[in-house]
Amino acid sequence: MRRVLRVILFCDISGFMRLAGSLGDRLPEFMQEFYDAVGDAVVGCGGTLIKYIGDAVLSVFPGGREADAVRCALRLRGGFTALLHGRTPGDTARLEVAISSGDVVQGTFGHPSLRTEDVMGEAVAHAAVLNRTPGIVISAEVKNAIGSTFQTLELPPLAVKWGAEPLQ
Repeated sequence: MRRVLRVILFCDISGFMRLAGSLGDRLPEFMQEFYDAVGDAVVGCGGTLIKYIGDAVLSVFPGGREADAVRCALRLRGGFTALLHGRTPGDTARLEVAISSGDVVQGTFGHPSLRTEDVMGEAVAHAAVLNRTPGIVISAEVKNAIGSTFQTLELPPLAVKWGAEPLQ
């Protein structure tokens, strides 16, 4: 285990249960294609997959690679739209992506029967909270790191359970 600076990218399919119902028996094939597309985008942009959580994926980028994570998010959103195209006409499912950065603990954790690489810390929790907002949402730390590289829109602060200060 080690404490390291990481950029956290968390993505989740909004409207997944409705999508799963419309896909029926084609769901496993769709999810494998989804995992492949996410993996290709993350690895292609310099990140590392950490885990699949049903229809969500947690990945990390090295500290200082916030712009690469944002490029990945843009690629993910476009790729998801292409993946849906023609499969479920009229379905409104979409991929939500959140990016935060900060110190995390990274290492191999778990029961002896299932030990996996994982990350934990406030930056991971921030990404999970930000992911509740539609679109590609970045933390204030990520915004500061990318400067004016990408066009952004400021959102209202989000309250968090664990802190007195809202998440910017």
